[in-house]
Parts: sequence; structure tokens; C-alpha cells
Amino acid sequence: MRTKKWLLTCGVVAVIAIVTAAIVVLRGRPGGAPAGDGVAAAVGQYLRAWSAGDDRQAGALTDDPRGAGTVLAASRSGLGASAVTATLQDVSGDTARVRVEWTLSQGRVWTYDTALTVVPGDGAPRVHFTPAAIHPELGEGDRMVTRSAATGVALVDRDGAPC
Repeated sequence: MRTKKWLLTCGVVAVIAIVTAAIVVLRGRPGGAPAGDGVAAAVGQYLRAWSAGDDRQAGALTDDPRGAGTVLAASRSGLGASAVTATLQDVSGDTARVRVEWTLSQGRVWTYDTALTVVPGDGAPRVHFTPAAIHPELGEGDRMVTRSAATGVALVDRDGAPC
């Protein structure tokens, strides 16, 4: 009788541990921060929409849907980009390192790395949006544009210095 009770108790404890582990994995880490797979999934959706040219949908996958969609579209337009390709490089905690490639006029390609942070959202993790999500040196109110130069299109920073 004692052995059965002990086995039953161990079984109940094991079931509770499995259910608790499943909840933590599916809902993210304690404190609400998404787990690595959740971060990769959220960033992957965002990057696919942005790379496909669907700035509105990419914005909807952030914690600032309206603002992000507007800034993403303005950057694409300001650069006169024919394409942007953003790819996930790696994930560490709630942060993803991303490589961004803009295809500009005359077939020029501009490549740089940036980082995206993922935060809990209503029902799903969301990319935390700031202008730095587009380029690491962008701040509030900054925008990316190309300017015509005598030798063609030049890429300049916010102070007008060539990049």
C-alpha cells in the first residue's frame, strides 16, 4: 500500500512539473518576456512583412502599429529603395540581431546590422518599435533619405555627411 501511495505521489508531482514547464515554454519566461523561440517567431513575421514591402503589416506586428507602419513606409520612400531584405542573424534573450539590405537606385546595395527587442503583446509577442529598429542610428523624428548629387545619388547621414 505504501509503495502505491509513493508512486501515485511521484506521478502527480511529475505531471505538475510537466504542465508547469509547458506553460513557461508556451507563454514565455517568467516576468512576461518572450522566450527565444517566441522572439525568433515574432521577429521572423515582422521581417517577412517588411521585406515583402508590406510596411502596414510589419507595423501591425510591433507595439506601435500606426507609428511603425508610417515610419517604415517613409524610410522606403525616402531612400527610393526598390527592395529591402531583412534577415534574422541570431537571438539572445529578448533581442534579435538583424541584417538589413536596401537595394537603392542604380543597383546599389546598402547593408548594415541592427537589433530588435521583443516585448509581450496582446496575445502574442511584439517587436518593440523605435526608429532604431530601421537603422541603429535613427532617433525620434529622424528619417532616411537619399539626395541627388552631381555624381548621382549619395547616401548621407542626418548631418548631411556621406555614409
